[in-house]
Amino acid sequence: MLVFCVVGVLPFESLASAQKMVPRFDDVGKMSGVSRDRGSKFDSPIPASGSSYRTLAAAYYETVCKTKQLLLLDIDTVFLDPLPIRFFNTDVAMRPVDILGISTCGAGDERDNYCQALCRIAQVKYESLPWTDTTVDAQRIKAHYSGGFALSRTKAGVFSTAAEIFLRSFSENIRPIPFSSTEMLTGAGWVSAEAGKVWGSAQAALSVAAWSYSTGVTELPMPYNFPFHHLDSFRPALRTGRLPTLGHIHYHHLFFHDDEFNRVRELLGTAIPGISEGSRIWLKEQIEEISGSFTLPSALSLRKLAVC
Repeated sequence: MLVFCVVGVLPFESLASAQKMVPRFDDVGKMSGVSRDRGSKFDSPIPASGSSYRTLAAAYYETVCKTKQLLLLDIDTVFLDPLPIRFFNTDVAMRPVDILGISTCGAGDERDNYCQALCRIAQVKYESLPWTDTTVDAQRIKAHYSGGFALSRTKAGVFSTAAEIFLRSFSENIRPIPFSSTEMLTGAGWVSAEAGKVWGSAQAALSVAAWSYSTGVTELPMPYNFPFHHLDSFRPALRTGRLPTLGHIHYHHLFFHDDEFNRVRELLGTAIPGISEGSRIWLKEQIEEISGSFTLPSALSLRKLAVC
């Protein structure tokens, strides 16, 4: 039987609704403990950045958890159907980012210096960092993965390495968006202009850290960590079956504004390509329980998670 230890790291009061999360393990194993960590043990150099706490928390729990693997999830995700979690032949499994963002397309790209700086800190040869493609805007980029769903073997120490890269880059004043002057809307809410300067830096550090190990990264297929806010871009592929049924979605900012919230509620009123009928009905029921809150009551519904 599989044994899980679930910890929700919620450093901001604005995430209080996440207390409604009800992890259930009836189908997949035994629950060894559920706790809520306010993040007080993590000394973030930029407290306004939720991703900084995610990075530090992952590094901490990588050293104290007794499990063989650690699954790092953003709070704005939900499991719809069982998904097999496999490593294949690598120590790390993640999905490439949705859009270009702070990624680099190589020499001449405005973010290329940032990528090279992270490689220098990690002692990873920039040339050895593989190429991949963004999932939405189809850009060819140096390996950059979404930090919202990251699976790693604990023994590899990838999350600890990512935290070291993140902290050192911050101390050396290396920022992906150094001149950011506006607030940004993220899956964890609005972040300040100061936090916006390091937007994306946590997953960039994780991406480079993953390739500091020779086993590399398994790129997860689209059923994992599907960008629900980009659903329209994938409708043709979902409708024709070129993409399989979605098992896990990342809904980002969809519940911050009444118009988007109501649009999702209306969307779930009829069949959706790529989402099973049972999952659609279940998700609609969850949505009806909340009123404009961006965090689903069962955001980490691990009753739908199958690890193998």
